[in-house]
Amino acid sequence: MTTRYADLLMDTVSRLSEAEGPDQTWDAAAGVANRIGARALTCGAVMRDSRHVAWVRSSMEASFLEAFSDARLYEVDPIQAGAIAGRVAPRIDVAAALRTETDPRTRDLYAMLLEHGFRHYLNHTWIEESSEQTFALACDAHPAELFGRGTERAFSAVSAILSMAMRSPGLVYAEDRAFDAPWSRLSDPERDVLCYLGQGLNSEQIADRLLRPQSEVSLLLDRACRRLGTQRPEQALSLALVRGGLCL
Repeated sequence: MTTRYADLLMDTVSRLSEAEGPDQTWDAAAGVANRIGARALTCGAVMRDSRHVAWVRSSMEASFLEAFSDARLYEVDPIQAGAIAGRVAPRIDVAAALRTETDPRTRDLYAMLLEHGFRHYLNHTWIEESSEQTFALACDAHPAELFGRGTERAFSAVSAILSMAMRSPGLVYAEDRAFDAPWSRLSDPERDVLCYLGQGLNSEQIADRLLRPQSEVSLLLDRACRRLGTQRPEQALSLALVRGGLCL
């Protein structure tokens, strides 16, 4: 087991180091999850200040994700709810959860998971600056049967490595956004004022830089907040950065 465990960690580091860009990094992460024995990997981020979902990406089949989204089952998804609340269960036995669940929509979700072979979940959450990232392995077999007795230890270590490399899928992947969360693109002026805000300038200083009235700068900040579904410009700034919409 020691050799397999060491090989897994070295393979993870090697795959990530060879990846170029978010697409290849994601493919490498999904490949590592498959090597552990998972059927799919889902990764997402929740903002630490607002508890808003920043982004979600999954290697599950498109047919599953479409049905999941169309039925709005993310509203009863225990992993997403746990991530928002800041307490994701480390393990979920879907069949056991279905036997005790009484809510019809949640039962529908669990039944659909079982139908696609997602009988168990193994989850880990890591803090990444202004966000918390959750990695969820969807498995058919019990986690103890995936990578041997050290599966949970292996996934914990792999998740730590992945958390340092995994970033938002950016703004170009419509299928990899946040379920039911505002994801409108910022306009260039809105992006400009947030960039200056991230550099520590106040609205008066931003107005001087952009040669715009301060009232217009305040209006742009308000529009950026509404577009991203946040209450304060600082939250909009953090969310835009985590989603890859800004680069300071």
